[in-house]
Amino acid sequence: MGLKGIRWGVTLVALLVARTATAGPFLVSVDTRALQGMAGYIAFDFVAGSVPTGNSASVRSFTTDGSLTTSKSSGDVRGNLLPGPLSLGSTQFFNEWLQQVGAFGSTIGFELDLGDAAVPGARADQFSFFLLDPNQIPIDTSDPSGAGALFAIDLTGPAAAPAVFSAASASASVSPLTRGLPEPSSALLMLVAFAGLAALNLRRIRRE
Repeated sequence: MGLKGIRWGVTLVALLVARTATAGPFLVSVDTRALQGMAGYIAFDFVAGSVPTGNSASVRSFTTDGSLTTSKSSGDVRGNLLPGPLSLGSTQFFNEWLQQVGAFGSTIGFELDLGDAAVPGARADQFSFFLLDPNQIPIDTSDPSGAGALFAIDLTGPAAAPAVFSAASASASVSPLTRGLPEPSSALLMLVAFAGLAALNLRRIRRE
């Protein structure tokens, strides 16, 4: 194996390890005490950007002390909110899960996983979360777009940060969720082994 091949193998392993390390979900907590007892809707929206990226949004471990009734979806949506996971893809421009609420409780919580692919200069994919009244009108928030989102996240890369908006009738907390490191895949283990062999070969080549 030549020096070029060795360098390529080591670089590939480093890229795969780095890609695994940058993935990270969010923990979302929503205070709905001001809406308690009222009927309405919860909306999870995922809007595709101007260039296809293959990103998706996944909602897991959804909990609430409110009562949920019917739901409907539009666009690229798979799975269910309960028991989950619920996945919203980007093969269509607008993708939504609309969950009817018979009566809001005091809290809503869930884990949110997002892709992090981004194209420089292109409009980013966006995930946004809404609380709506019985007429499907979003509650008033400080969302500068006027859409009424409680929070939104533009998928601009691994360091994408949530924009959380204020509202008189609800508040949201969106924070990074740290999980244990995932088990390495068999392909990654093979590449790590390859890197080790490559390093040994490189040392032998330098001795000769």
